Amino acid sequence: MSRIAPYPLRMAPEKREFLEREAEKSKRSLQQEILYRLDKFEQIEKLLMSSSPDNEDIYMQVANALRMAKSAEEKVKEVESLKTKVNEIMASVKMSETDRFIAISTNVEIIEKAVSKIIGALPPTPEPIKKPT
Repeated sequence: MSRIAPYPLRMAPEKREFLEREAEKSKRSLQQEILYRLDKFEQIEKLLMSSSPDNEDIYMQVANALRMAKSAEEKVKEVESLKTKVNEIMASVKMSETDRFIAISTNVEIIEKAVSKIIGALPPTPEPIKKPT
């Protein structure tokens, strides 16, 4: 059976306090919490390395991902704003049947008045000239 060699680890008191609080929340010892976090970091690093064809630095990949996420959030807000504007425009265009009937009646009255004016402005039609027989 192989034995795991102990490794003394020095860390800032604030970092240790943070890790101890997190270990307590997750019901792990401090050592288990540190190993758990190292394992998760390794998994994230492998995932990022497999998704980056140019083997870009992991921190740059995370920074780029965060920038893209922020840009996507801004686009979502812009789309929501445009949807609201479209809905407002659609609501202003919608008319009830009564409003449509009133608009049509008004247009009919305007057309009738225009036709009457045109007819009134026409010269009288002359009587056809009769040819002598």
